[in-house]
Amino acid sequence: MKHITKLFLVLTLLAGGSIVWLLNSKKTNTTTIKSPLFADKTTLEFRKTENWLKWMGDSSLTLEELTPYSYKAQLKSAGHQPLLFLLKVVPETNQPNKSLIQLVYTDKRWNSLLGNTPAPLKTLALALDSFFNNTESFYGISIERTEVTDTTFLFKSIRVPKKELMEKLNQVYDSLAAYAAAEALDYRGYRILNLQQPDSSHFQLNASISIHRPLKNKLPQGIEFKQMPYKKNLLVAHYQGPFNNYRKALYALEQYKADYGLVNMAIPYIALPKDLLLISDSQQVKLEVFYPYF
Repeated sequence: MKHITKLFLVLTLLAGGSIVWLLNSKKTNTTTIKSPLFADKTTLEFRKTENWLKWMGDSSLTLEELTPYSYKAQLKSAGHQPLLFLLKVVPETNQPNKSLIQLVYTDKRWNSLLGNTPAPLKTLALALDSFFNNTESFYGISIERTEVTDTTFLFKSIRVPKKELMEKLNQVYDSLAAYAAAEALDYRGYRILNLQQPDSSHFQLNASISIHRPLKNKLPQGIEFKQMPYKKNLLVAHYQGPFNNYRKALYALEQYKADYGLVNMAIPYIALPKDLLLISDSQQVKLEVFYPYF
């Protein structure tokens, strides 16, 4: 009986000690966020202090660079103890053109077993995921990858005074549409536009309409036939705002190409909605800006 009592006491002490150890010991944990960018580009974003406010809102995030790819970090959030952790950026093993953001922190082992990530760190991880994996957050505009579907075009290029841009633009599209109708070329309203500005007072207006029937006759002077290869790669930015600020989308596409190492295949262009009648360069529009790439 004495042996059973001793054994029970020993087991009780061991169980109690294990519980105390479990409740008070600590464990190193890692929360991982995927970034679609190279490690160098991902790391660069952590050096921009203006980003920290985007990620944390009312909370406070501070980063101290330890190496080019790691930071000593501190999170301060109302109602929580300041949280110290290590932030690291590493290339993804099987996709070196992408990277992983690792938030390495120490927490009580009991919380780790329950999967309880500290709330401020969870908030930061969600903010980083949204920032790096959402083009609208990262570039200020929604960008997607797509493919060429319309491949044959009637094309016209003219130099116009800046003040006459909208008038001449509509005239050019009307003339192309009229020719397509007369020749039964099946024009369905898809219009694309590239604008160049050779000097401060003129535009070079490059306008095209998509056709779906082969040419029957020789084209009249001033109209050309152009083609784009079917299913080739396109970037598309979804722009909304004043027409004269559409280049914001072009700048975003240029940055996207640089970030992902993409190479130009042809010049960028705007796709004008079928029902859009442009009357001024400050007119509010909703359109798509495309950039062909290899």
